[in-house]
Amino acid sequence: MTVLRISPKQAGILVAVVFSFCLPLLAQQARPAIDQGIALEAAGKLDEALQQYSRAIALSPSLAEAWRRRGLVQNKRKAYKEALADFDRAIQLDAKDVDALKGRSGALASLERFKEAIDAAAAAIGLAPGDAVAYNRRAFPRFRLGDFQGAIEDATRAIARKPDYAVAYRIRGITRQHLNQSREALADLERAIELDSSLDMVTYHYRGIARRAMGDLKGALADAEYVLEKAPAYVPGMLQRGLVRSDLGNRDGAIADFRTVLQIQPNDATALKEVARLEAAAAPASSARASDSSGEDDTPDLKAFPDEVALLAMVRQAPTAATRNALARIRFDHAVRLAEASERSLDEDGLSAAIQYAESAAALAPDNVACWLLVGRLYTRIDDNPLADERAEEALTTALRLQPGSLAARQTLASLYFKGGSFDRAAGELERLVTADPPGVPADLVSMLAWSYINDFQADRGIAFLRGVIAKQPRAERLRIGLAALLDEQGDRAGARKELDTLVGDGAVSAATREYARALLADWAKGGAR
Repeated sequence: MTVLRISPKQAGILVAVVFSFCLPLLAQQARPAIDQGIALEAAGKLDEALQQYSRAIALSPSLAEAWRRRGLVQNKRKAYKEALADFDRAIQLDAKDVDALKGRSGALASLERFKEAIDAAAAAIGLAPGDAVAYNRRAFPRFRLGDFQGAIEDATRAIARKPDYAVAYRIRGITRQHLNQSREALADLERAIELDSSLDMVTYHYRGIARRAMGDLKGALADAEYVLEKAPAYVPGMLQRGLVRSDLGNRDGAIADFRTVLQIQPNDATALKEVARLEAAAAPASSARASDSSGEDDTPDLKAFPDEVALLAMVRQAPTAATRNALARIRFDHAVRLAEASERSLDEDGLSAAIQYAESAAALAPDNVACWLLVGRLYTRIDDNPLADERAEEALTTALRLQPGSLAARQTLASLYFKGGSFDRAAGELERLVTADPPGVPADLVSMLAWSYINDFQADRGIAFLRGVIAKQPRAERLRIGLAALLDEQGDRAGARKELDTLVGDGAVSAATREYARALLADWAKGGAR
């Protein structure tokens, strides 16, 4: 018997040759699984499609298409971390896979890693300069980072390459409305809805805002009604309907909407202001502002002081508590007016002036929680400025020292930490709020708490905490929504469904929460999530 002896080099060459012959065979075997996955995905059967793509990967691990397609399904299932891993593998195998780069950008944006999402979209654009989706993928994270002009430019490029691209019109319209370009925003949003009437309710919400700005109050009301029909607990929609009803002279309806907002978000500044304004306008002229019988508000009637200049002179001559509080109140009110005007016009100088007035009010009335809260909130409007963040934190912690139970101050501080990426600190502040008053927890606060855990890779901590609170407060329905989201994030879809089924089947739960839980279950049944 003759033994064939070959060198290590020859063995390596032989393995490579055999492998090169096997690869096409493996890819050929994987093809039926991919085709089945495509058909199942088109039918909305995402879990089954996922299984087929996983089978294709097992048969041919070096097939970039299988990894990319599984990543796209994971995106649809809202499993963004898993999707990102699949896209990364697809790109390792094929650096020119434009669809994988676009999918990667979408997953990163959903994970709120916006700068990385922009880079991934830019890479796709570099490989395919004519790809409309790639430009739109970059438009969204630019919008979320406040680069409104960049977002508009990218959406415009997407539309130029695909004139019937509804989603590109949508993002451009929403961005333009943020810039108060209501006429252009309305045209874009109308076109988006014309092309695809099934676009999400946020599209209709922003069209309503643009319609109101352009004086079409009936159209604005119709959009607000549509949004609330789809999502009865959507606070921005309720607030918008209240504003439109107020414009139309429906005082009672407007107050009802604003009071509903305050049930969900007790410290919503717009709702508080509008309720006070509408009730004051309806009161008889003789019912001037009465003193608070509780004695908590010792600010004197401003009618006793002619104007700010004269009052300032009185403070300098005789700085009594009454004159200092009166001047603080004038400057507080002026800071609010300047802040509102600067927000409408995106005027940075106006914001700076508002901050100066607010800080002056806080210096005049250092024990006034509202003054410190306003200072903190105004500084949080300055992006990418560590000094502003530091000043905001100082003001908000001062407010909490004066009033430890201030929901508004603690929530604003949590938002500041969250925006700055300090997710553990954000979770800590939010846990204090949730523990203090579970039944009154606003929906956006629960969402922020859940995302704090997820972004800090502490979903297990969040699940344990929320279960502990719910055990003590079984009626904390919004916390069950947050718990369901965390369970879903950890892959426990059965546990997540159980929480939502509990809400849907509990007649004591509010209608809005039952409807939201029902909608969430319906979305999950289709393979998605809200």
